[in-house]
Amino acid sequence: MQEALTHVIKHVGEGTYCEVTVTADPRGGVRIEVADDGAGNAAVSGRADLKGGHGLVGMREPVMMYAGTLEAGPRAGGGFAVSARLPYGPAHETAPSRQEATE
Repeated sequence: MQEALTHVIKHVGEGTYCEVTVTADPRGGVRIEVADDGAGNAAVSGRADLKGGHGLVGMREPVMMYAGTLEAGPRAGGGFAVSARLPYGPAHETAPSRQEATE
């Protein structure tokens, strides 16, 4: 979810409101959401030219590794939101073993 915060800095810039929420999911997991209001101006702030990052692919891979889900997209009132849900439990219960991953 660090990439989601980087997205706010790179693409939205100064003058935006960003909120990070972490909640226990009633289905037995944790939900992390990063949402911005899209009100910033990255071009004026000089942040529009920042390079690097892996975008949604870079966020999706580790979430999927732990049997989680990732949703991302524009918000109805403006801005953008990224939400990840990760199940509770030891990693060996949710992540495929190296042997399973190579078969």
